[in-house]
Amino acid sequence: MRYTGGVLMKRGEEMRTRVERAKRRRQKALRTMAIVIILSTITLSATGYIYASKLLEKEVIYDGVSIGGIDVGNMTKEQAKAELEELYSRPLSEKKLVLRYDDYMKEISYSDIGAEYDYDEAVEKAFEIGRSDGFFGNLGSVLKAKSGDFELSMTMKTDRGRIDKILQSVKSELDRDPVDATIDASSGEIAVVEEQNGQTVDIKLLDKKVKEGLGSEAEVEIPVKLEQPKIKSEELREIKSQIGHYSTSFSSSDAGRNHNILLSSESIDGKIIMPGEIFSFNDSTGLRDRANGYKESIIIVNKKPVPGVGGGVCQTSSTLYNAIANTGLEVVERHNHSLPVGYVPRGMDATVSDNTLDFRFRNSFDYPVFIKSDIVGNTVQVRIYGK
Repeated sequence: MRYTGGVLMKRGEEMRTRVERAKRRRQKALRTMAIVIILSTITLSATGYIYASKLLEKEVIYDGVSIGGIDVGNMTKEQAKAELEELYSRPLSEKKLVLRYDDYMKEISYSDIGAEYDYDEAVEKAFEIGRSDGFFGNLGSVLKAKSGDFELSMTMKTDRGRIDKILQSVKSELDRDPVDATIDASSGEIAVVEEQNGQTVDIKLLDKKVKEGLGSEAEVEIPVKLEQPKIKSEELREIKSQIGHYSTSFSSSDAGRNHNILLSSESIDGKIIMPGEIFSFNDSTGLRDRANGYKESIIIVNKKPVPGVGGGVCQTSSTLYNAIANTGLEVVERHNHSLPVGYVPRGMDATVSDNTLDFRFRNSFDYPVFIKSDIVGNTVQVRIYGK
């Protein structure tokens, strides 16, 4: 069969027409589908928004929120507070916090410190969940609460003054200064009295521990810092025997002078001088004035005997000097009176005066030395003990 050129052209135009029609039908179908999808999305979004809006419009705490282990979901603020007060107030009043250190124990009743939970604060925080982060943030919080992920705790209010008072009482009952080891030579024999550790309560750390334990019935270990004494018994056990001794006599006619001799003798009695330490007579007695119990007697001023408070103490200092004179201890400071005195040989005295003249010696040994000073009858007796 033969086709003329005109027939072929006609056939080609028909084919193009059919293709164009098919293309327009497909485009129309796609537009229709897109419209359907858009409308469906809008419908779903609107429905979701309406649902979410309804969900967020509740005037109760959202479902799944708990306070201190108590489910308060779907409760009003008033209902939640009443529920918490019912379940927590009574048990709290019966609880106690126990503070302990070794055998010491102090119980703190929660009622003693005015403890109570801040229910209003806890309920307000619970109610704010889903209401303070914008639409999508609130929606996320509400959905999170439904999964049980919102567990709130309650703040406990206490009377700060009552807690401070209790902690200070614990400190005063436990604190003690360290006690140096010493020598007891009252029986004539040398006996070492053991040292005692000191201790002090770390009040800041204790306060922190108490705050952490509030709400429970936990036992709180009281933090105590130990303080070591300066003089240990093992050091004093090196003191074996008497290494120096001297005694002087005094008259019983001057009551003020005799009183001053006794007072100054007591002030140096029992002193322990460690290796390398310097003993000061003035430091041991303190100011020899009326405030410290000293009385008026005769003293030497500018080579003249005159009345003055503290007369007689130079007999004690001179007796001490003669007791150590032949021990090998190093005399650091000593002064003679401007006039001879009758209780020691000439040139063997040691005068002292407040803040000016002192009698001092250094323990130049590698072991401690111990001073024993007594009034026996009308004599001052000073003994020095060492190795």
